[in-house]
Amino acid sequence: MKCNVDRYKQTVFVEETMAQTTNYLQRTAAHGKTIGTIDFVGFLSMGVTLLFFSLHQARVIEIGDSGLTTILFAGGIGQILAGLTAMRVKHLFGSITFTAFGFFWLSVIALFIVPEFGVAESPQSVALSSYSVMWGLFAGMIYLGAMHISLQTRLLFAMLSLNFAILSFGQATLTEHAVLFGGLFGGACGTLFIVHALCHGAIGLKKAIS
Repeated sequence: MKCNVDRYKQTVFVEETMAQTTNYLQRTAAHGKTIGTIDFVGFLSMGVTLLFFSLHQARVIEIGDSGLTTILFAGGIGQILAGLTAMRVKHLFGSITFTAFGFFWLSVIALFIVPEFGVAESPQSVALSSYSVMWGLFAGMIYLGAMHISLQTRLLFAMLSLNFAILSFGQATLTEHAVLFGGLFGGACGTLFIVHALCHGAIGLKKAIS
């Protein structure tokens, strides 16, 4: 009788352990799919906006009302929403990176719009250079603090930091060729961000199907 009771307890224990393990794996898979979707939206917003703005820096296109709208919604609001969603699922990298760069793009819009209303003067070259330096340092810190993230992601932020450094040099020295090169280099970075986002999207779709 005692042997049967012990066997029953062991069976119950094994069943409970298997149920808990299955539940954990299901929650982990759902969490991974959510993070993949967040990264897709965040990196895609970053890439599209960076490409668009860099082409303006390279004098390829001019930013008009449509351009500011793209920066506002794709770069600013899109990335902030991705960051806030990442915060809800405790995705630390996404919450810090996407939220911060979302506000960066909103500040870029302010640099264009605020002088038009006469609230403040257009920033001088030294101020713009300092602005680029600070965001370049932030991108560099993202690179250093993301050692647990994929190598491709770290390289993208290393390139982004270098892009800010090139733009800062061009703005400080008023060297048009440096600003032009920075714009072209930023365009390349934006394109790679878009490709990186599409890779995340493809992986997330594959997980969703499976």
